[in-house]
Amino acid sequence: MRTSSQNRARDVSPRTFLAVAAVIGMLASPEPAKASDGELNALVQCLGARMETQAYASCIGLIANRCLAGASDNENALNRLSGMTECYKREQAAWQTLLSRAVAAWRRDNATPLVPAIEDAVARGRRFARAKCGVFQNVQQFGATGMVLSAECHAEESARMAIFVGYRLD
Repeated sequence: MRTSSQNRARDVSPRTFLAVAAVIGMLASPEPAKASDGELNALVQCLGARMETQAYASCIGLIANRCLAGASDNENALNRLSGMTECYKREQAAWQTLLSRAVAAWRRDNATPLVPAIEDAVARGRRFARAKCGVFQNVQQFGATGMVLSAECHAEESARMAIFVGYRLD
């Protein structure tokens, strides 16, 4: 007797199977995205301009939003989603760079008992982001759009942690 999961597996169309395989392939991309020096500088300038008001969150999305305009022009849906995912991965890479720099500065300049707590918070933040953003990788629920939502979520969580360590704690 077949189980319900065996019946569902049998009912998956070849088109759905190919879409799922493509999404999994893109999510497992071995090459991490990188932000350019210009993108990093734009982000640092944005954050610096908000020092007085501490409205740092308005810088979240700066890199991705500039990139998304070009990515959304692609007529092929899978290529468009892949391009959008790459935009968010570049955003995340920039925030991760700023976070790494902030943690290194704390280690170098503020040799206090706070440094291990900061490192612990960063490690816990990364685990939280993996759990939270991993929800979007449920292909049955979110389809191919899930890879974009997951990448956006990771970029936002990286930004929040970088702002916390690099700007809020100072």
